[in-house]
Amino acid sequence: MKHDPARFAQIATRVWGVKDTGNVEETALAGIQALQDFLCSIGMPKNFAELGANEADIDYLAHTCCYGDAEGDGNGKVYGFTVLSEEDVRNIYKMMV
Repeated sequence: MKHDPARFAQIATRVWGVKDTGNVEETALAGIQALQDFLCSIGMPKNFAELGANEADIDYLAHTCCYGDAEGDGNGKVYGFTVLSEEDVRNIYKMMV
């Protein structure tokens, strides 16, 4: 969220129906909570344990996310809202243990 809190707040109000509190970060966090609640409501795993993965899998999963399959068709980055390196992906995955 640190990259563009206003964008997260906009998604919160437009997609999740969160009331704009006047505080961008507070609204953004409420939107993130609304997304988490939705994902739980449809049975999405909340962490690696529920997915059947564990901390030992993180290096492989981060590498595969950034570089693709064993043939190495990726370029080492994940593009989207912000560009993520393999280290960034690894750190995100560590939060899911």
